[in-house]
Amino acid sequence: MLTGGYALVCSNLKIKVALERFGKIAYDSIKDELVQLFIKKRALVPMLLREVTRANLYFPILSSHMFLREKYNAIGDFEKIKARLVADRSTQDREDFDDEEISSPTACLESIFNMLKLVAVEKRHLLILDVGGAYLNAKIDNPVYMFIAPDLANILLNICPHFRKFKDEKGRVLVQIDKAMYGLVQSAKLWYNTITGVLERNGFAPNPMGPCVWNKIIDGNQTSIVIYVDDLAISSKPKDDVHATMELIKKEFVDVKVKESKEMSYLGMNLRVTNDGFEVDMINYIEEILKEFEGVHEYTHPADEKLFVNEGAKGPSKDVKKFHKVVAKLLFLCKRGRPDIALPVHYLCTRVKNPTDLDDQKLARVVGFMKGTLRDVRKISSEPFDRVKAYIDAAHAAHEDGYGHSGGVIMVGGNAVECITRKQKCVARDSTEAEMVALEGLVFGKMNGIKVRDTKWTYL
Repeated sequence: MLTGGYALVCSNLKIKVALERFGKIAYDSIKDELVQLFIKKRALVPMLLREVTRANLYFPILSSHMFLREKYNAIGDFEKIKARLVADRSTQDREDFDDEEISSPTACLESIFNMLKLVAVEKRHLLILDVGGAYLNAKIDNPVYMFIAPDLANILLNICPHFRKFKDEKGRVLVQIDKAMYGLVQSAKLWYNTITGVLERNGFAPNPMGPCVWNKIIDGNQTSIVIYVDDLAISSKPKDDVHATMELIKKEFVDVKVKESKEMSYLGMNLRVTNDGFEVDMINYIEEILKEFEGVHEYTHPADEKLFVNEGAKGPSKDVKKFHKVVAKLLFLCKRGRPDIALPVHYLCTRVKNPTDLDDQKLARVVGFMKGTLRDVRKISSEPFDRVKAYIDAAHAAHEDGYGHSGGVIMVGGNAVECITRKQKCVARDSTEAEMVALEGLVFGKMNGIKVRDTKWTYL
């Protein structure tokens, strides 16, 4: 029976519990993951320990973990139970790698909202590709070895009985990892190199200010791809150019899912195409948070003038674990669909270690505000633009320790593409200096989303 939650996770130590709870759905999900790894992608190859030790005097053998979770789209529809086998990288020696070998970029949210703005203004066609098992498309140069735990090994042997000879006396199966397994420190960068290599061979070039934004000019029209791990957002004015780009991706990788409609789920957001651009909502996500605050009072504002005040607390939070979990969910929400709650949420993030009863009240107020504004959406309009506008402000000595607080928003054509709020890193002497600290911290280095040239705009 499904719980309706967003983040139920079972480790490989509790596979039996997961199978008891979800039954055949969980078993089929685990089976599909193993088939992908051992048969479809050939990412894992079973080995005999004596054969490996004969060729290697010393080598670490990693352990593995199987995670299962319920997956829903942005409007709350159940999609599937997703299983993922990952390698435990805690025993990998990071000193064996250069920093550039394990550091992989991903698209920032500013780039994503800039992309949506450009799609709205230029009336571009947009589709989303999801590359299934993306990391497993990248090869590993040096062999890595891993044990499949006994409970998972039993399921594997039911699928591939001829692997029984590889089962050791502890019931484990030793495998050699030949592809960029999820969990390995180098996997993310290997996948990035693989996908960008495909784009480069097909004439795309990276933006110098955004390594996860790739562009190509086709018959005078720009086609753009934004890379967010295994999600690729492709946009261009001609629909045929978008479909041609989609086909070259599908030619290179198997199990590519396509989203192309007036309403799409993308990175936890529900994108809805309107006559004037996009509406971004996360209504179902908010409803899941509200379930943990039954009977919460509705508010017209997410915080009051005592947001930064902790004097008068009578004791610790009633439920520290719940406080931490809900604040994390709200942080995810405010970065995407509801930037209007960014100030109180970022403040509450500073309180998760030792929250008090006053912090509980502040959190309940934010949730109550979400209850009263449940149907509010973030809009990306088709209003044209010829410049980027940044607005900043600061509250001097707003925090109890004397530090100020900065706030800012970067606007493109009447739409906020980035909202920033954070505690300042130094104590300012007065309100003027606090505003200068905000200017330095929020604007400089941030004006890299859209650059204007000769009254024409170029997406970066």
